[in-house]
Amino acid sequence: MRRRGTTRIAAVLGLLGVLYGCSSGGYLPYAQRALPAAQIDALVAGASHDSHVPPGLVRAVLMAESAGDPSAISRVGAQGLMQLMPATAAACGIDDPFDPTENVECGAGYLHQLLRRFHGNATLAVAAYNAGPGKQSFTNHWAKCIAALTPVLEEVQLQSKAQAHMQRTQSQPHRECPGTTGPNKSVKSWLIIPCD
Repeated sequence: MRRRGTTRIAAVLGLLGVLYGCSSGGYLPYAQRALPAAQIDALVAGASHDSHVPPGLVRAVLMAESAGDPSAISRVGAQGLMQLMPATAAACGIDDPFDPTENVECGAGYLHQLLRRFHGNATLAVAAYNAGPGKQSFTNHWAKCIAALTPVLEEVQLQSKAQAHMQRTQSQPHRECPGTTGPNKSVKSWLIIPCD
């Protein structure tokens, strides 16, 4: 389960890189006016705790959206560290969208809503976050497609793992282990038990 979560976070980070890399500004690890890493860590930890969103995900969105610059403004009007649209900031009751604490708290809360909406699928939540509130019907379409394909993809993955395991075990020479032969054989013939 832990490995699956790590893989999911890696996929989200990759998606963020692609989405942000497609914009005209490109990705800068830290902007010239970026907050110190320790301050970003404290903001992320607080927002993550309050919103119940993993800190790695909050930090990834923050860095992809603003590169740590609290004064960042996008060409479409998104503002601050989490690049909140004015309507999103207003819905959170934020007075100053450039206040780092308020901005990150609101962005993490919004991310939490999207994670709930997409049943914990971080990839879809981040895609919806990046698309913004006006374009989420498009994201809903993709969510339905992915939901329909998920069982099929899981089955293909399971079959692939089973085939790889069978190939590994068939390529190994079979030898009987002490105690597995004779009239009281309790091990099925198809099970290969390593002796070492």
